[in-house]
Amino acid sequence: MIFSKKNIAVLFVLLMLVVGSMQAFAQNSKDDLERKKKKLLEEIEQAQEQLSKTRANKNANLNQVYALKSKIAARQKLIANYNSQLHNIETNIGSTQRQIRTLDVRLDSLKAEYARLIVKAYRTNGELDKVLFIFSAKDFNDAYQRMLYLQQYSDYRKQQAELIKQTKVARVGKLKDLKNQKEEKVDLLNGEQTQKQTLEKEKNEKDRVVQQLKGQEAQLMNEVKEKKKAAAKLNKLIEDIIRKEIEAAKKKNETTSSSHVLALTPEAKALSDNFAANQGKLPWPVERGFITGHFGISEHDVLANVKVNNNGVDIKTQPGAHARAIFEGEVRAVLTNPSFHIAVLVQHGEYFTVYSNLEEAYVKQGDKVKLKQQVGKVYTNTDEDKTELHLEIWKNTNKLNPESWLYGQ
Repeated sequence: MIFSKKNIAVLFVLLMLVVGSMQAFAQNSKDDLERKKKKLLEEIEQAQEQLSKTRANKNANLNQVYALKSKIAARQKLIANYNSQLHNIETNIGSTQRQIRTLDVRLDSLKAEYARLIVKAYRTNGELDKVLFIFSAKDFNDAYQRMLYLQQYSDYRKQQAELIKQTKVARVGKLKDLKNQKEEKVDLLNGEQTQKQTLEKEKNEKDRVVQQLKGQEAQLMNEVKEKKKAAAKLNKLIEDIIRKEIEAAKKKNETTSSSHVLALTPEAKALSDNFAANQGKLPWPVERGFITGHFGISEHDVLANVKVNNNGVDIKTQPGAHARAIFEGEVRAVLTNPSFHIAVLVQHGEYFTVYSNLEEAYVKQGDKVKLKQQVGKVYTNTDEDKTELHLEIWKNTNKLNPESWLYGQ
C-alpha cells in the first residue's frame, strides 16, 4: 500500500506526539514523587538530629520514642515512594518496549516500500526511459502530466529515505531510554532494600527504648493526665470564643442560622472558600520540624491500655523557632495558661487555626496576619530539651486533622 506524501507525514507526526505526551505524563509523575521523596528525607534528617540530642542524655525518654516514631513513619512513606517510582519505571519500560516494537514495524514497512521503489526505478532503465516515457505522450498535456508524475515519484522516494532515517534515529533514542530506565530500576531496588534494612533497625531500637521506659509508668501516667487537662482547658476556651463569634455574627447579620455555623459576610465567605481550596497545600507552621503527635485517638507509646486524644498535631522543631500563620486571617484571641503557655487563635472565615505552646506572642487580638507571618516564639522545655508547637484547625466548632491540610502530608 502506497501512502500519499501528506498521509505519511501526518502519521509520523501523530506517532511522535503520542510518544511525547506519554513521556511528559511520566515525567510529571516522576517529578512529583521526587519532591515527596525530598520532603521525607528532610523529615528523617530532622528526626535524626533530635534523636542524636536525646541519645546524648543516655537516659531513655519519650523524646527518643517520638523521634524514632517519626523516623519510622517517614521511612515507611519513603519505601512506599520507592515502590511508586518502581511501578512507574516498570510501566515506562513496558511502554518504551512497545514503542520500539512499533518503530521496528514501521521501519520494516518503510524499507520494504523503499526497496519496491528502487526495483521499479531500476526497471525503468534510468534517464533514457524517463525521456522516452515523456516523449511517447499523445499530446502536450499528457506529456506535462507525465513530467509531474516523475517529479512526484522522485520526491516520494526521497521522502521514504528521509522517513527511514528519522525512524532509525527515533529507535536509537528509545533504546537509549530503555537502557537508562533499566539502570534506574536497579538503583531504586537497591535504595528500597537499604531503606527496609534501616527501617528494621529503627523498629528494634524503638522497642528497646520503650522497654526501658516501662519502669517510668507512674511518671508517664502523670504526664498523660497533665496533658489531658491542658488540652481540655484550651479546647473549652476555643469553643467559647468560637460560639461567641457565631452569636455575634447572628445578631449583626440578623440571621437564624444554626448555632454551630458562623454567618459570614461576602468577604469572610471568600476568605473561607479560599482556605478550603488550599487543603493539602498550606505551609507548615514552622520552617523546620516533624510531627511527633498525630490527630485523634491513639494508643500511648509506652503505657499499656492507655489511649490519648490529640485535638491537633504536635510538631517538634528547633529551639528559638517561630510559629507562623499557615493562612491569612485575623487574630481572634491570644490565650495564656500555665498548662499550654500561650496560644494564638486566628480566624479565616469559618475556619480557625490555633498555635499553642508558645513562649511569646508577636500579635494581639484584632491584628490582621499574612501568610507565613510570625505569630509567636515556640516554647522550649529545657529540662526535656523539647521545642514543640501544637497546631489545631477548626471549622466552626468541629476539629479537623491538620495533617490533611499541610503540604506534603
